[in-house]
Amino acid sequence: MNRVLSRSPRVNFRLLLISAIILFSAFSVVRSVVHRRGGLMIRTIRAEAGVLEISRQLEVLAIRREQVVFAPGSGRVTLLIKEGQRVPAGTTVVEIRDEAREQDIQPRLSEAREKVRRFDLEAMEALHQIDEAITEVEVKLTGAPKDKRPALQQEKEKLLKEREKQSRANAQQRQELMSQVEEYLTLWQEVVHHVNAPAAGVIRYEMDGLEGILTPQRALELSRSQVGGLSPVRETRRNDEVIKEGAPLFKLIDNYALFLLGYLEPESMDYRAGQRLWFRLPGISGELPGRVEGLGPRGEWQGVLFRIDRYLPAFDMLRQLRAEVITARHQGTILPKRVLRTRGGQVGVYVRTVDGPAFQTVTVLGEKDGLVCVDGLPRGTRVISGGLWLREGIRVPRRE
Repeated sequence: MNRVLSRSPRVNFRLLLISAIILFSAFSVVRSVVHRRGGLMIRTIRAEAGVLEISRQLEVLAIRREQVVFAPGSGRVTLLIKEGQRVPAGTTVVEIRDEAREQDIQPRLSEAREKVRRFDLEAMEALHQIDEAITEVEVKLTGAPKDKRPALQQEKEKLLKEREKQSRANAQQRQELMSQVEEYLTLWQEVVHHVNAPAAGVIRYEMDGLEGILTPQRALELSRSQVGGLSPVRETRRNDEVIKEGAPLFKLIDNYALFLLGYLEPESMDYRAGQRLWFRLPGISGELPGRVEGLGPRGEWQGVLFRIDRYLPAFDMLRQLRAEVITARHQGTILPKRVLRTRGGQVGVYVRTVDGPAFQTVTVLGEKDGLVCVDGLPRGTRVISGGLWLREGIRVPRRE
């Protein structure tokens, strides 16, 4: 049986050429639309001016310059100064009265003072009588005959000598009586103690026992674990309370500065001594200027001590708080970091223009949480944020 062979189809090269030309033209048109007009393959965002803050949240300890004053004796307390009041050095803040000794000494002191009072009255009366006698003799001398004047003059001199003798005796006897009063007054100083402020400051009657440990001078010597192991022992003085000698009475707070102690891992430590900062604290409206007072030794954790030169009464007793520390503010155009590109070693963004996408160089001012603040980009510029032809994002260069 004979097999019939079919003929191979004839290739139409002219049709293939025409199809290729049509496809190339269509691709060129689409490419032109994409590059010149953006089309559906390019996404843009509008450049807006703003401020980018570089900050972090920190758990910190509040530290103050404060001095605790202790009771010089036992007894009942009388608080003479209102809590929170600022006093100059030398102001009497607290009175401590030993009631047991007071009952023993006060009657004797009162009796000794009464003896002095009675003696002064009697001595004054005796001298007054002598003065009246002298006056009477002087009156007689005025109108006396010449032959009687010598006798009257002799009588006057006698009275003057008697007055002088009486005055010396009175002075000696009064000194003896006053020495007894002074003796009881010396004992009375042990009965009633007047405790004065050793320096100027704000008076607080509540203490936590950490005043001598958490000080600006010693803060950076303490490790994070040491600070975590501190246990406050709160003690409050109240009016009419009976206390023992050596008990804490009150503390004086230097109201010109507040210190904050925080800890960071050394690789995250980006503060330097003397650096100017801003702080946001709970319950305080607005921002507080301050600075870095110092840095602690490097270890697993590194301490940083901040200083705020402002008095905040709300923090007189607060120890632990959360603060926002602002290191920098950058004003410019805020963009997502992902829109940044590099071209010819320069940092910039692609923007949409009437002639198609164009590369616009910018200066990166700062970066935070996926956002960057740049300079050199006018407000309202349409920045290309996506497109198949764009390259991958770049690392934001660090500003020194």
